[in-house]
Amino acid sequence: KKIQKAVNLSVTKYCGVMEMFRQFAEVEIEIFFHEL
Repeated sequence: KKIQKAVNLSVTKYCGVMEMFRQFAEVEIEIFFHEL
């Protein structure tokens, strides 16, 4: 849960590149958890 929140914040709040892409494209984010 904490990892998912961190990823969501990094994509929605802190990543300027993703914000730039959202201006002209539909962006879809998927998170995959792999157990080691």
